[in-house]
Parts: sequence; C-alpha cells; structure tokens
Amino acid sequence: MCYGVGLFVCLLGFLPVPRIQITVQSRVFCRRKNRIRLMNIGKLIKNKIDEKDGKQVCLANKMSCDKSKISRICSRPSIKTEDLIPICIHLEYNFFSDYAAYVEKQILKENRLDFSHVYKFITGEEMHIGTLIRKIKKERKITAEELEKNIGCCEKNIYRVYGYKHIDTSRLVLVSIQLNFNFFDIYAEYVDEQIQKKKDAFFVI
Repeated sequence: MCYGVGLFVCLLGFLPVPRIQITVQSRVFCRRKNRIRLMNIGKLIKNKIDEKDGKQVCLANKMSCDKSKISRICSRPSIKTEDLIPICIHLEYNFFSDYAAYVEKQILKENRLDFSHVYKFITGEEMHIGTLIRKIKKERKITAEELEKNIGCCEKNIYRVYGYKHIDTSRLVLVSIQLNFNFFDIYAEYVDEQIQKKKDAFFVI
C-alpha cells in the first residue's frame, strides 16, 4: 500500500502541469473564436459575388490577383483588413459596416470614445491599425497583460500588434470588444468614401 502511494506521488511530480494550463487557455481562446465565427466573412463575400455575377474570376481580375486567392478568401471565416478593403470597393459593398454592426452589439454603451480625434491614424496612406490600438489602449488605461488575456494571445504578440499596419478581422473584433471601441466604424467610414469616389469617377467618365 505504501509502495503504491509512493509511486503515485512520484508520478504526480512528473505531470505536465504547464501543458494542462496551456490547454485550458487554448480552450478559452477557441470559445472566443467560435463566437466570432458566427459572422463568417468568407461566406458573406461569396454570397455578394453570387449576387453580382457569380464569378469569382471577375473579382480576381478587378483586383489583379489569381482566382485561387479569391477562392481561399471565400473559404475562410476571417480576413486581413488590407485584403477586405479592395474587395469592398470592387464589390461596392461595405463589409466593414457589417462588422461594425456586429461589434456594436457586443460592446458596452456607456463610456464610449469619440473616434473623430483619432481618425487621421487610419485614413489614406497613413492607415495604421496598430498605432490606433495602442493609442486607445492607453486612453482606456488597460495594460498589455489585461488585453492579451482577453484576446487569447501572449503579451509578446500584443506588442507585435502595435506594429501592424493591418490586422485580421477576427482579432480586431476581440480587441474592439475588450477596449470598448468599435474600430470597424472607422474602417467603414473610410471604405464608404472610397466606394463613393469610385462611383463618382464612373459617372464623370
């Protein structure tokens, strides 16, 4: 009996406790990602293409890329903001407005921030989402540790995000909710301007 207890204690000392902790954290992150998958941008893009002409190759030609890239985009639940902007413009549909509406339902109504004073960080050639995230985080007085805990990545990656000019939409949803700031509102306004410019240019011709 004593031998059995001693063996159990020895084995207990070799249990991979850190791996268990990482697994728990991964499951929490997966649950957050599952919630984001409720809005599958790939399917929305595919549906909009079908409404237009049903040909992915047409969009690929407009974007000067291979059809396989459009196929990959349509098969994924999220997308980088830099890829979504030209898709919105060529399809003349603002998917960022859909994201903004989704995030609006998730974030708190009180203690909202006016984004007009930071709009310059995300327009035209100066568009830089990492700089904006860092600025809002500072105004919210939220630490890097708090932010990384709630979006499911390590602190080292949080600091890496600050250097990103563009970001994956699924991660931006999590950041928006945590910082209680709808970053998609700014993207949506920018894309609306670009779509309108395209329409105006068409009518001038």
